[in-house]
Amino acid sequence: MGIWDRNYMRQSGSFFQGGKSALDTLYYLIGINVAVFLLCVMFPGLEGRLALSGYGLETGKFYQLITAMFDHAGFMHLLFNMWGLYIFGLILVHYLSPGKLLWLYLISGLTGNALFLTFNWYGAGLLGASGAVFGVMMACAMLEPDRRFYIIFLPGIPIKMSTMIVCYTILELMSEFGGADGVAHLAHLGGFAGGYVFMKITSSRLIRWDILNFLFPGNGGARFSDGEPRRGKMPKWSRPDFGGGAGYRDPDAPVSQKELDFLLDKIANEGINSLTEAEMARLRRAREQMRGR
Repeated sequence: MGIWDRNYMRQSGSFFQGGKSALDTLYYLIGINVAVFLLCVMFPGLEGRLALSGYGLETGKFYQLITAMFDHAGFMHLLFNMWGLYIFGLILVHYLSPGKLLWLYLISGLTGNALFLTFNWYGAGLLGASGAVFGVMMACAMLEPDRRFYIIFLPGIPIKMSTMIVCYTILELMSEFGGADGVAHLAHLGGFAGGYVFMKITSSRLIRWDILNFLFPGNGGARFSDGEPRRGKMPKWSRPDFGGGAGYRDPDAPVSQKELDFLLDKIANEGINSLTEAEMARLRRAREQMRGR
């Protein structure tokens, strides 16, 4: 079976085949956020009308539930949110359909808004895509927990996506109860919750890490969706014998179709970071073979 025969490569609107795709949806979301910001710059009073507040809902401005997640307080606010949406969204486009990515953004933003309003009904207005972006982050961690990132407050130290989510959750909780700082930490936590619930309902078979199992080890610890524990390698990805393993003794040996199928399927299910150094070398060899055809 070749690469284009796989289900994830033949899906309608696949990123790999062009046309409407989750990548298009990602760009549309970023574009809408930028467009709304520019409109608010041109029309100074617009920002306040789009922001979410209890008073606004009481006066029938229900549109604020949606517009608030595309409204930003300034350029840096927009920049950080869109950078996060882009970085983490690029991972999700390989897993989610265009519709699912859109709903993930909207539902995470709505749950973030709802949690914030629950405790700040008559407080300052809420605006920004942070809740939606935090939901996107949670989805990434559930799909690719071992992918590593560098974060600002730990310069030079790459940490796993799952570890980053746990750290952010703890940090947001501490910040929320540590006094007012002008940041809507509850909206961030609500976004995490929305992203988590959305992925559990719509994409449970893809989930590799569950933060609730991590936080409550009595449930058996963090597990893959097939029930295998996170610790150690998944038995189903133990390397089969490709002609006596010659390719692993000689990296320059040709890569068979069976071996390429195995590597591509492993990437599709576990992410490219799941490949060993030897498997990465074989993948590079396969790429050289295809270029030489």
